[in-house]
Amino acid sequence: MRKRTVEIAVGIFVILAGIALILLAIKVSGLSDIYEGNEGYYLTADFENVGGLKPRARVTIAGVQVGRVIRIDFDQSAFLARVTLFMNKNIDKLPDDSKASILTSGLLGDNF
Repeated sequence: MRKRTVEIAVGIFVILAGIALILLAIKVSGLSDIYEGNEGYYLTADFENVGGLKPRARVTIAGVQVGRVIRIDFDQSAFLARVTLFMNKNIDKLPDDSKASILTSGLLGDNF
């Protein structure tokens, strides 16, 4: 009887550890930022070259994350890369003359 309860306890521990690892992977990957029910709005920006920019890349203003890259498409009429951004709802007063740039975080870092 004791051996059976130990096996059940180990099984429950393994299942909980697996669930914890899945949740950690989702949180670290940044997928949860988009799908957590955040309210916000979409912006588009056109670039001549997006380099290594990828969907789910950070959007920052003054070093503070304010959104994510949702999609990167090619505009055939203008021959430019069109980047769709999801911005947090609390960023509601961007100046009309704002410019978007693609930067690299560090020497080997991701584009944002």
